[in-house]
Amino acid sequence: MKSSLVVITFLAFFLCACDENEISSVQSESFIKYYALNRSNEGACVCEIPGGGYALLGNTTTELRASEICLLLTDAFGNSIQDPKYYGTKNNDRGNCIKPAPGGGFVILGSTQDSVNGDNEVWLIRTNNIGDTLWTKTFAQFDKENGDDEGLWFDFNSKGDITMVGYIYKTDIGGYSKQMWIYDVDQDGNQIDNHKPITRGGRSDVDEARFIRRIDGDDFLIAGVSNITNNPNAVSYSNITYLESYYNSTDLKYTESLDYFVEEDTLTLRDEANCLILVDNTTLLLCGSRVRTGGSQEAYLCRFNKIYDDENKFDPKMEWIRYYSNSGNSEANHLLMEGNNVYILSTMSSATDKSSTITIITTGMDGNNPVYLPFGGSSKMESRNFSFASDGGLIITGTNTDKDIIDISSMILIKTKAGGKL
Repeated sequence: MKSSLVVITFLAFFLCACDENEISSVQSESFIKYYALNRSNEGACVCEIPGGGYALLGNTTTELRASEICLLLTDAFGNSIQDPKYYGTKNNDRGNCIKPAPGGGFVILGSTQDSVNGDNEVWLIRTNNIGDTLWTKTFAQFDKENGDDEGLWFDFNSKGDITMVGYIYKTDIGGYSKQMWIYDVDQDGNQIDNHKPITRGGRSDVDEARFIRRIDGDDFLIAGVSNITNNPNAVSYSNITYLESYYNSTDLKYTESLDYFVEEDTLTLRDEANCLILVDNTTLLLCGSRVRTGGSQEAYLCRFNKIYDDENKFDPKMEWIRYYSNSGNSEANHLLMEGNNVYILSTMSSATDKSSTITIITTGMDGNNPVYLPFGGSSKMESRNFSFASDGGLIITGTNTDKDIIDISSMILIKTKAGGKL
């Protein structure tokens, strides 16, 4: 890593104010902001507000109660424009994904803890444009025999209906099984015709659908992790699920679900896919992490070709795989693409101390010659997703934790210039 890049990164940390109203020249195109609403705070997801500014979804914990979902609305420089909005019960609630809703406002997906039986349920929240709640939905009618459930990501179809993915724990099949969960509702959170959730998985504790992206028409691709051996002690596999759109009010259904090690070898303990992009009908990119039997973890990017066979069946073939681990352990959490540039969001842990960095890995369509752009280094920073801003820069949210005092943390918002630099 070049020393100049490290210096720039650390200077950015010292120059950027913590949610103050002063706007410096540094903040005109890029900044790092910290938000500490309580002792423990976590940045979960961020989206740009139509017209400028950002909506930062987080989870905050106080001494009086467990995790509570919070929403911060900021201007284009990361300064709060109103008091935070909070969502939740008196128990444990988490937000994982936020997106601008068709027609205005926001949709938030996560989980809420039932005050009666104590298990978590998938929770969908719709707000207006300042974060006031319009409605909330849980889906307990589909999980009477289940344990904890959680919604992890969602996307909209062409009509604005919401397709959600995550996981549920099934307790009615003779074992304690974590399964992929897929379900769609209309714009008001109501069941669509006779659609019911899809659940898929074996009797293990690893199955999750972590990311969903709409492709041509109203079909979707889903990335996640699965265990196909029905053995709780077996390894986990990266998973790609092709979700076929519904026709004539018939049930939502998947047509193909592929479990695999992205590259077979005897040293792999776990493969976990976190994000994907269908570039075109001949190219698909998938990112995630691989854990070796020795305990080391590497971020990966793999490219598939021949996505559809002669009968138009989804049947991708892996063309290559690249591994990225600048120092210590690494995981690839999210993936963006612009032109021929591929951006991978990674959390990289130091091999020598307790620190970690949020790192943007930039590479070409061949996955070679990666450039690492780290944020942090003296603390424990991590992030799960990022997106493009309207000016071509990147917006990232995550968590900054004291590496020696783990229960003190702040939400962070990072805005970069085009290309990922501060």
